[in-house]
This record gives sequence, C-alpha cells and structure tokens, in this order.
Amino acid sequence: MVPDGFVLIGKVVGAHGLKGAVKIFSYAESSTIYQRGLAVLLVDTAGRVINHTEVLWADPVKKGVRIAFEGIGDRNAAEAVLNASVYVEKTILPELEEDTYYWSDLIGLSVYDEEKGYLGKLSSIMPTGNHDVYVITDASKGADYEVLIPALATVVTSVDLVDKSMHVKVPDGLMPM
Repeated sequence: MVPDGFVLIGKVVGAHGLKGAVKIFSYAESSTIYQRGLAVLLVDTAGRVINHTEVLWADPVKKGVRIAFEGIGDRNAAEAVLNASVYVEKTILPELEEDTYYWSDLIGLSVYDEEKGYLGKLSSIMPTGNHDVYVITDASKGADYEVLIPALATVVTSVDLVDKSMHVKVPDGLMPM
C-alpha cells in the first residue's frame, strides 16, 4: 500500500537493454522531475511497494523517460518491475497555480453534473493531445457505465478537495444512455 504523502508520477512500461534500464510512461508535465538521486517507490499492480530506490540517470524519450534505478542492474530485474507505478513524495513537487491540481488529488472525487446530479467517481484520467479526459464510473449503474468528460474550464465548474467533489456541466451527447 502506498504511504500517505506520495503522488503517482509514472508507470514502468518496458525494459530497455541488458543493464536494467526501464522505460517510464510519465504522468508528470515535465521530464525534468526525473533527476539523479530522486527517491521513488515502485508499486506493483496489487498496490504493494516492491522497491524503494532512486534514479541513477534519466533520458527523455518519445512518450516517456528511459531510467536506470539503483538496485535494478539487469534485464531480469527490469522485467520484474514491469507495470509498476512510480511514486514520489508530494513535498518535492512544485506548488501549483490556482485551479490546477495533481491527478492524485482528483482521482476518487465524487462528480456531480449541475442538471443530472451525481454521475459517479472520477476513476482515472487520460492524457490526450489537447486536454486531459476524466473517466467517471459508478459500479451501481453497471460495469459498462462510463462518462468521459473533457478537463476544460468550460466543463468543470468547481473542484472542492475538502468535500472531495467536482461539479461539471456535461456537454450534450457525452452521457451514456
């Protein structure tokens, strides 16, 4: 289980070479966060911390970052951390501008449409070329229930991290039938 105070910044998506480097799909706005000495937690898909390590070197590549971690010295060790999530302490991240949020602060918020009421929980965020898309799900409405909401100021009317809620005005045609 990920300790409090940590934030997700990427996911291991591949092994690179024979010396233990991995490719990270980065959720960070800039690859500059991946500096030598950066302490990270690698967390498996079951939510267990599998490694507490630090970055030896990092090299931005198309759609991610190639990284070598301390203690991961060969391809087998790199393959053992495939699909691991990469977390850092939130305190090392820069202060955000007003009305800007870390994804980890938004995941799990209850989402309400101003006309339709409760839509569900924000379960994930998809980065796209122009803007992020919020994925809203609600198991009580069926396994296939999903609402995709563009992360635009014209759609998201308010975010309240204290009340753990987001209010939106869903554009016509985006609601499931």
